Amino acid sequence: MEHSSNNLLDVLNLKKYFPVQTTFFSGSRDLVHAVDGVSFGIQPGETLGLVGESGCGKSTLARLILRLIEPDSGEIRFAREDFLGKRGEELRRLRRKIQIVFQDPQSSLNPRMKAGEIIGEPIKIHSLAPSRAARKEMVLDLFRQVGLPPDSYSRYPHEFSGGQRQRIGIARALALNPELIVADEPVSSLDVSIQAQILNLFSDLKTRKNLTYLFISHDLRVLSWISDRIAVMYLGEIVEIASTPELVKKPLHPYTQALFAAVPIPDPSTRREKILVPGEPPSPIRPPSGCRFHPRCPYAFAPCKSTPPPLKPVENNRLVACYLY
Repeated sequence: MEHSSNNLLDVLNLKKYFPVQTTFFSGSRDLVHAVDGVSFGIQPGETLGLVGESGCGKSTLARLILRLIEPDSGEIRFAREDFLGKRGEELRRLRRKIQIVFQDPQSSLNPRMKAGEIIGEPIKIHSLAPSRAARKEMVLDLFRQVGLPPDSYSRYPHEFSGGQRQRIGIARALALNPELIVADEPVSSLDVSIQAQILNLFSDLKTRKNLTYLFISHDLRVLSWISDRIAVMYLGEIVEIASTPELVKKPLHPYTQALFAAVPIPDPSTRREKILVPGEPPSPIRPPSGCRFHPRCPYAFAPCKSTPPPLKPVENNRLVACYLY
């Protein structure tokens, strides 16, 4: 089952709506359904990939899990503890175990702080080093772990390349010895050659430090390489979860099929069926009734338009929200 006592992280029916003012003169407000009833679990040592179009709610979900923003309803359980119910010192204790690597290393690093200070700050805040010298040694060790030279300690973020800045972001996430790292589009702003280096670093750190990842990306090629399982998100909802080999071999949900059909194939002689998805994603302010993908789905029939399909188990313990299965 998706949710079990063995999971490191359990997300249960999580919802987050943002109020927006529809018109200046009317003063009326609508709600953006950013995350709408999302549920999944991640086992220790696993990498769960999360894929979906821009605006589907992936980054909002990441910030909810970190409690950078608070959900409207639902549960988050970390190591079987109620994460949303924690306050004060209990919250600080659990927050040390969950860290995030942001998409844009340029904007997520303080330009007025040296790299050594950026990485050393969480160590100082959580009193993990007995002295300034010990803290510096911990920072230098983190530099070594992420492949940065020792002289990085006294340099500012603008003196590094994009890939090096992301390595600083990863080192900062590792500083508190977390169990779970949420990686929010960590390679999307990097050149392809640098992407491969950073992905290899993530993979190496996972093995060496027994880390668990929630790896968010809009690029299925990236997730197919690094993930053990992949969850597919559309308009605030999870529509399919499966092991990476199963999802690559046989995507079930029509939206997942369309995503894979859009991935370029390196071999031009290879032929693959084209799946054209008409129209644009509907507005999250007024999502369609029933299945949210039905206005664009080539297989939609009557039930799809009226009743939301549940995310249910099908073959090989995979989950899919579709009336075709």
